[in-house]
Amino acid sequence: MKILFFIVHPAKFHFHKYTINKLRENNHSVDVLITSKDILEELVKEEGWDYQNIFPKGRKIDWLPRYISAMINLPRTFYRLFKYIIGNNFDLLIGADACMIGKILNIPWLYFTDDDIHTTPHQILNFIFADYVVAPKLCDIGRFNYKKISYDGHKAIAHLHPRYFKPKFNALPKQLIGNKPYFLIRLSKYNSIHDTDSVSGISDDVLKLIIDYLEDKGNIFISAEREVPEEYKKYIIEIKKKDIHHLIYYSSLLISDSMTMSAEAAVLGTPAIEYDDWWCQTPLLLDLVNNYKAVYGINPGDKKNLIDTIARLINKNSKEIFFSKSKNLLSSSVDVSAFQFRLINNFPNSIKMYKKNF
Repeated sequence: MKILFFIVHPAKFHFHKYTINKLRENNHSVDVLITSKDILEELVKEEGWDYQNIFPKGRKIDWLPRYISAMINLPRTFYRLFKYIIGNNFDLLIGADACMIGKILNIPWLYFTDDDIHTTPHQILNFIFADYVVAPKLCDIGRFNYKKISYDGHKAIAHLHPRYFKPKFNALPKQLIGNKPYFLIRLSKYNSIHDTDSVSGISDDVLKLIIDYLEDKGNIFISAEREVPEEYKKYIIEIKKKDIHHLIYYSSLLISDSMTMSAEAAVLGTPAIEYDDWWCQTPLLLDLVNNYKAVYGINPGDKKNLIDTIARLINKNSKEIFFSKSKNLLSSSVDVSAFQFRLINNFPNSIKMYKKNF
């Protein structure tokens, strides 16, 4: 088949990476289109893929409110995608943001997501126009559930399953190699379309609280999307983008306001604290918090609980306990990349088999 992947976020790159490589190994022709979003282009370059960036300067219009910027970008995205797709004789389209192109050109479109319609209602156009929506069983996509192709598992398993991810200690920066434990703090930017002014995560005063508590207990490293106060810039770690998961794996503790990274820590067996307003609204994070006890969710403002939880999780046995939780999570999930490959490699017969069995 001739397949197009339109990738708009680093998390989507990680999710599709092994599937794209295996599809190419199996003689499918795979085109990759991207936009400039965070570290996405760096990751694609590091993977060595041929690709085309249809928004090299990014799509976000910073001086406009997020929703207005998104409304303006929809026709821009449609035009650039349509221009690339038409005449290329694709058999299958995979991606987001302009699924109606598939309807116009009569090409099947698969939309992969792990978000509920209730927490990210801006997905509505993708749900309307995609032929099929591929999502974890826990995701509720409301009146579009009839389009859903579901799987048991979490998105992070696609690239961090032990079949694919092999931790490499020598991938760590030199300052991390030693006997002293290290703690990783992840700071998100909160500028996605679904973020609102009322949503908060690790603020500068909470960052100070965390650093003051951990400073004499090990090394502290920060991975930041947002600007960090000058006095904490010494903690920012420089690492190759493709090696971030090795950094998480060997960390003694992750404290984060990025649900993606907390879920990755859960799969890797690293103790994780998610400190933001989002985790308690998200079924997949609630699953990791409540059913697997692989992530601790804390709401902003609950600083005492944050420090008490950090104190409990930095004991010597935590890594061993969380590795056991990771094994439990993996044993109850499918190999998400293998599922994804079978679905695409055998399309459309795979859809017929799925519908027949479910």
